[in-house]
Amino acid sequence: MFCKNRSDASYVKKNKRRFSTALYILQAAFVFGVSFSAFAQVAIRGVIIDVETRERLAGATVILKDSHTGTITNPDGEFEITFQEALPFTIVISYMGYVSQDLVVDSPGQLINISLKPDAYFIDDVEIKASRLSEKQKESPR
Repeated sequence: MFCKNRSDASYVKKNKRRFSTALYILQAAFVFGVSFSAFAQVAIRGVIIDVETRERLAGATVILKDSHTGTITNPDGEFEITFQEALPFTIVISYMGYVSQDLVVDSPGQLINISLKPDAYFIDDVEIKASRLSEKQKESPR
């Protein structure tokens, strides 16, 4: 340590414990900083479109399989998300009225273009019938 005068040296001697504690805290912060940066962060982005019309799908969901981590597409059908998972992992892409699709992500920074197929359900006709009771009929005893 460089001391300008004798009073600085005595200050260091008196506060040696404080300096060693501060040094320990700095070393611990460095070690934790390095270890946290070692965790893999995989960013993926992409566009989700309708396979038939080629229109972009706003509000489609992109979720890490078997988790609750995910995002939705913006009004232009684009998404971007960062996962802290080891490669490879599977994402599930879904949109109401379309067949969901599972996709394996195996490279970081992967640009994904997904085309979803419409899921058509045919149901029988629904007929709604009603009759209106007049006020007089409602008031009459049965």
